[in-house]
Amino acid sequence: MGLQQFFKWLMLDEQEIDRSPMERIRQPRPPKKLIPVIRDDDTSRVLKTCKGKEFAQLRDETIIRLYYTACPKWDGAAG
Repeated sequence: MGLQQFFKWLMLDEQEIDRSPMERIRQPRPPKKLIPVIRDDDTSRVLKTCKGKEFAQLRDETIIRLYYTACPKWDGAAG
């Protein structure tokens, strides 16, 4: 990307060259990474470890439930 921008600047702004040597170069496409999804039964097992009325247990359960409900919404924003 940096070289393409440099030659574009050199061609359009500075008018030092007539044609960019980067016109024929394609940028590589990064492979799509699949994000592993935690299954419902795994989430249930994790939540069972947070059962209790102590502050740390309530805090942990809240954080896990927050991530569990919010992460599917983030999925579209990632790609």
